[in-house]
Amino acid sequence: MDDLASLTLFLMVYYILGVNIAVSVLLFTESIIFFSHWIREGIFPFYRFWSRLAPILLSGALTLAFADLRFLQYKASVIYAIFGALSFAHSSPIGREFIKNLKIDQIGGSKTIWLMNRLGCVFLSASALNILFIQICSFESWMFAKIVLSLLVTCVIMGLVFHVHYNTVKND
Repeated sequence: MDDLASLTLFLMVYYILGVNIAVSVLLFTESIIFFSHWIREGIFPFYRFWSRLAPILLSGALTLAFADLRFLQYKASVIYAIFGALSFAHSSPIGREFIKNLKIDQIGGSKTIWLMNRLGCVFLSASALNILFIQICSFESWMFAKIVLSLLVTCVIMGLVFHVHYNTVKND
């Protein structure tokens, strides 16, 4: 829900004030979200930093540096593809062993493998759809399609997580 609020704020500021200020607002809001989680949990969330805040800071900095509309469009596909590849890597034996070596307790059993494979498919499909929308739509149409695609991806991810959680609770 935090991400949806920061994305909505980003889009409002983008249409009113432009891309540079909008990216700055996105970086600021995501930093606030990250640090509020840090304060609430009491420890530095290492895994959340590298999986959430660091990619946002990097992509935001690159967007501000390049300030190109084509870069802005293709950046989403690259990020989706990276998250898809990471999801598949997380479900592989090598990826799971790496995460165990990081001493992260959030690694599950076969349900997590099932979930990560599905998430990989969702992210790679979103990447391909974004590239398709870039090729066939104007920038304004692409922006609308991007909002719809982001909401759709969020709903699918929430559905997958709920499905795994519901089946885990039901089987316990």
